[in-house]
Amino acid sequence: MGFSLYSLASSLGMMAFSYIISQLVSYYTWRNKNEDGTPKAPWAPAPTFSSWLYNGWEEFDSKGYRVFSQWAAECGKLYTVTIGQKQIIVLNDRKLAKHALLEKEQANSAKVVQSAVEAIMTSSGKTVFSAPFDFNWQRVRRAVVGAMTEGSTEWFQAFYDEQADKFVQAVWQAADKQGTVHAAQLRSMVDMVALETSLLLIAEQEKVDPDAMVKVLDWMEDLEQEVAKPRHRARLFHMPGVGFVDMVSKILWGDKAIRVRNAMLDLYVQWIGDMLIDEPVADDTEGSNDQVVEDKTESDKQKKAKQKKQEKKKQLQPGRPHFTEQLRHIKPSKYDASPVQFPPDQIAMNLLHLTLHSYKLLSTALFTLVQRVATLPDWQDRVRDQPDLARAFVRESLRVNPPLPAYAHAARIEGQLDWQGAAYRVDNGMELVVNVDAIHADDETYAHATQFDPERFLDPATPELLTFGLGRRHCQGSKFSEDLLTRSLLALVTAYTLNGGNVDQRPRNHGIWSWLGRAETIGTDVTLKRRR
Repeated sequence: MGFSLYSLASSLGMMAFSYIISQLVSYYTWRNKNEDGTPKAPWAPAPTFSSWLYNGWEEFDSKGYRVFSQWAAECGKLYTVTIGQKQIIVLNDRKLAKHALLEKEQANSAKVVQSAVEAIMTSSGKTVFSAPFDFNWQRVRRAVVGAMTEGSTEWFQAFYDEQADKFVQAVWQAADKQGTVHAAQLRSMVDMVALETSLLLIAEQEKVDPDAMVKVLDWMEDLEQEVAKPRHRARLFHMPGVGFVDMVSKILWGDKAIRVRNAMLDLYVQWIGDMLIDEPVADDTEGSNDQVVEDKTESDKQKKAKQKKQEKKKQLQPGRPHFTEQLRHIKPSKYDASPVQFPPDQIAMNLLHLTLHSYKLLSTALFTLVQRVATLPDWQDRVRDQPDLARAFVRESLRVNPPLPAYAHAARIEGQLDWQGAAYRVDNGMELVVNVDAIHADDETYAHATQFDPERFLDPATPELLTFGLGRRHCQGSKFSEDLLTRSLLALVTAYTLNGGNVDQRPRNHGIWSWLGRAETIGTDVTLKRRR
């Protein structure tokens, strides 16, 4: 028996060894060849690093998105770089980004869920901002577009005005006797107004409990801290052995991100749960006896829930967008004639992601906008009577200080990019990072790019911003965001004169939904004086 077991173990060991060797041979034989055996295009130029293990990780951790422009100075507008063991392609030119994400959008419109926290907060890539390019993503996208387009201009305008007025009042209430709003208080006010705006719009609430919003903000910070932990960062950059360490950690201590996600969903379902319940359907035809019995035995709880949903729908303002209904009833399209409908948990997860994602970017942009306008007293008088100039001011703020200075799409197939007469390799699954920070600061795209000049956006020929994305994953809420920021700016400078402000930024080089992180405006105290 012992000999037989030894022989079996030996045979299995040899089989495993042979398999590993065959896989290594196949990998190194084919890694630089196409399926037909022809050589792949070369990689774009790459910066050099002293460590073969960490590569550009230390520089990225210390400098964040700004290091992409530093590497561009060394390698050019198109380059590949390895951070840890993760290889990416970086696009530092507007034409190059359009070539990759518009002209080749079929090849480069995928999304890769990177971190364990992101996988938890997106149901492993099933939400609108994280789903791969497939029918699931198209269905979610159609629902979001449907909700935004069904909202009437009148409803949106009234909504913008109401939220802007709330913001103006909240800022004044936060000021001390000298009219000074401290930076931390201002940031808190902006966070609360931005989160409430997202909840009122997406969760279709009439009002939101401030204590509940404070809970959500605290949970968001917990997730930010979780994703910044070294083991998550190491796994993100494909460091060897970290996956095993992460697995052991979860077995021993559980997963904090799951606990936070579940707490958020529990709270969110309290807001939208009634809208996820099917309405009773009237049937004039004679039904079966079984159906009659089922109707009679329907629980009081179900009846009350349905009645509550019907009452809530009656209270909804006409002309407003209905995200939950759009996600509950996915409409067919030309290539998706019979779409599979989403289960309630997937609807709730998508709505939660939409809410938190929009809140975070709106909050970042609004805080920066307030800090910016406080540094420019002359511009306050100019924009308050000119809505078009106010919108141009908002766009210039988004150009100089984009909330997401870099974002990534991923390749869906093996391919290449054509740049300056040469072809460069793109492997399936590789991320293509758009360095928005560098593109927006390029004098060839925006003349005198280092100057803050809102009037450039009064010229229709001025190139569109890349702040809200490019290609098939362009943000569908971009107009909504611009409109709300413009209305908030107008309301603020109409009510007060502002002084102070600081638009210096620091990179926050990690994020719940993007390993590239975001830019965070440091800010300072702002002094308000009421206008007469």
